[in-house]
Amino acid sequence: MIPNPLLGNTQSGGKLALRELTDGEFVTVLLEGVQPVAVLGIPRAAVLSDQQGDYVYVVDAQNRAQVRRIHLGQSTPSTAVVTAGLQEGELVISEGVQRVRPGEVVSPGPASPGPAAPGG
Repeated sequence: MIPNPLLGNTQSGGKLALRELTDGEFVTVLLEGVQPVAVLGIPRAAVLSDQQGDYVYVVDAQNRAQVRRIHLGQSTPSTAVVTAGLQEGELVISEGVQRVRPGEVVSPGPASPGPAAPGG
């Protein structure tokens, strides 16, 4: 809740009191003291969707692809934030996901590097 104090020494006296913020006004808000939150992020390209929701393919101990249902949080176009369904350290298939089938043996390896960051 953000306070909206009266302007100056305004008395309402049956009339609408003037306030610092008015309906329909655009403002810039700076929140101080916000603490960073650690999240589990994966490449957005690894996330697939169907009628049941979002999912990824993970690689099990026998190098077989398995479907894993996930829940996404606030994400960016390149990174998906996973709020439920994955644990840190699990192998997620991020390339060639269209060719993968559940139970299929895969050869896991490191993902290709993403695009270079601007200015670096």
